[in-house]
Amino acid sequence: MKQLANIPSKEVLLAQVCGLLMSPISRTAVVLGALAAQKSEGSAEVAAETAEA
Repeated sequence: MKQLANIPSKEVLLAQVCGLLMSPISRTAVVLGALAAQKSEGSAEVAAETAEA
């Protein structure tokens, strides 16, 4: 009976599952954003070099 009393509520369990699902998604978004920023910096540098030449 004590084990049942220690189980979190349905809302808490759902929040934990949502957190587990969102973690990889948000990490992927951060990585993709960093890659996009990196590419835009690279293309800006190429454009600046082309304008100077």
